[in-house]
Amino acid sequence: MIQESMARGEFKNLKGQGKPLSHDTSYNPYIDFVTHKMNQVLIDNGFVPEWILLEKEIRQEIGDFRNELVTQRHNFELTLTTSDLNQWETFLTSFKPKLKILNLKINKYNLVVPSIHKQIIGLELERESKRALQNYSEDLHQQNQIKSNTRHKNENSLSTPEPSGDRTNQSVIGLVMSIFKF
Repeated sequence: MIQESMARGEFKNLKGQGKPLSHDTSYNPYIDFVTHKMNQVLIDNGFVPEWILLEKEIRQEIGDFRNELVTQRHNFELTLTTSDLNQWETFLTSFKPKLKILNLKINKYNLVVPSIHKQIIGLELERESKRALQNYSEDLHQQNQIKSNTRHKNENSLSTPEPSGDRTNQSVIGLVMSIFKF
């Protein structure tokens, strides 16, 4: 039967004709061949397991949630006044329903994920609030460092005389020349 099909030319113009067979290195020796082939067909046709899609969605939502907290925190001063603290608490209270839905998704994911080391820990509003405050403090500290360094550079450039003669190592040309030893 195969010989007859070959004689009729039914095996010409096949995909991959004349090319070596691919050696799939992702084959799991503990899975039977039929299951491996079924998985391969599913993957080749764009099937993605539910837990992978759910993980991607959860990670995106966690990132959005944290970014929104930090963005909202930037609307207040570093030390919160009583009215700021009340507004912050109101804002956090409005986030509780979102967080509850997100934690339900995390719980669902943890039930369907095939490996325990891929599970995700649920979020707590208090911990996320502290993280937002810490990120805000670090951002503010970095901004102050940049401002202070810029201010010191400006003060130094105003107080030091212009380089003249052979003291050009403080200028850009002098720096380049000292690097390349001209």
